[in-house]
Amino acid sequence: MHVLIVEDDPGIAGTLTEFLASRGHVADWAASPAQALLRLEQARFDAVVLDRGLPRIEGLRLLDIMRRELGLQMPVLVLTARDTEEDKLQGFAAGADDYVVKPFSLAEVEARLQALLRRSSGGSGYSQALQLGKLRYDRDRLELSVAGEIRHAGPKVMKLIEVLLQEPGRVLTHEHIEESLWGEPQLNGDRLRQVLYQARKLLEASDVEIVSVHARGYRMEQKS
Repeated sequence: MHVLIVEDDPGIAGTLTEFLASRGHVADWAASPAQALLRLEQARFDAVVLDRGLPRIEGLRLLDIMRRELGLQMPVLVLTARDTEEDKLQGFAAGADDYVVKPFSLAEVEARLQALLRRSSGGSGYSQALQLGKLRYDRDRLELSVAGEIRHAGPKVMKLIEVLLQEPGRVLTHEHIEESLWGEPQLNGDRLRQVLYQARKLLEASDVEIVSVHARGYRMEQKS
C-alpha cells in the first residue's frame, strides 16, 4: 500500500510513516497542501491520510480540490480533533471516505485504510503483489523473487525495489526516493547510491534493471 500522509505536525507524520513502513507499506509525507498537490502530481497513491487542520488551505478545501478539480478518487482517511456529527458530515460532503479522531491508534489507521481499499476495489482488496517481467515483490509477505526464486536483501534495498516497482517506467526523483526510504532528503547521495548498488547487484540475473536518468532520478524497466 502506497500512502500519502498530509500532516503539518512532523511528530505525528513521522510516527505514522515509521509505523506504516514497519508494516511493509510505503508512506510519503507532505507537510502542506502545496507539497501534497506536488506529490499527487509526481506519483500514484493507493490512499491518502489527510489532516483536517492544515495551514493556509484547510484540509477539507484540499480534499475538495483533489476530488472536483483533479478528479482523484483514491480513498481518503481524514484525521481530525473535531468529532461532532456536523464536522463529520462536512467531511463526507467534501469527499472523505472515513474519519479518525485524534488521538488515534496507529493500528486503527492501518486497519481503516485497508478496509477502505477493500471497499474501493469491490471487496477484493488491493493487490499485495507487484510484478515486472520475472521480478515479483509480495507486499504481504515482504518477499522478493526472480523467476520464482526467492532473493534476500536488507529492508532499504527491498523498499527501494518496491518504490520503483510501483511505477515501472516512471522516473522518480532522488528526493522522492530518499523520502520514501528515510523520511526526508539526504544531505548527500552516498546512502542512496549504496542502496542502489546493492539493488542492482540483486537484479543482475533478472530481466529487470534500474536505469539512471541524468539530473532527474531513476526508473525501473525491463531489459531490452
